[in-house]
Amino acid sequence: MPSLHEITVAQLSRLVGTPEAPILIDVRVPDHRAEDPRSRILKRTAQELGSDQVDVAEKLEQAALKALQERHPERVLATNVEYYSAVVLDVAEIPPPLAPAMFACSRVAGWSAHILEQKRTGRLFRPSARYVGPAPRSLTAAPS
Repeated sequence: MPSLHEITVAQLSRLVGTPEAPILIDVRVPDHRAEDPRSRILKRTAQELGSDQVDVAEKLEQAALKALQERHPERVLATNVEYYSAVVLDVAEIPPPLAPAMFACSRVAGWSAHILEQKRTGRLFRPSARYVGPAPRSLTAAPS
């Protein structure tokens, strides 16, 4: 698969929704019924910092959202905050392997607020979702 810098909008349109498109993981999130306002702010920040990747990111975003809309017209999908945060991290010269750590750091305040609220109210908050994926599998030794 070509790198993000080598991929064309036409190639991207063919890849959207296929297993070969891992770069699209942050383009859409079903929970976002409208554009995440933080995404807009990060996009503007990337522009103000002079990122040469904003134009490429915009074209890829539009192509991905268009292709996803064509494949799933029943869903309202929008770009989430991580999409343009990657462009800002690139401008800041943060190595890509550190992206997960940066993601976690940016959420510490929210996680801490949840913990403090749970402690204050004496109530443990649990997700309301129910896992419906494959059943647990036993672990076996990997072939050597």
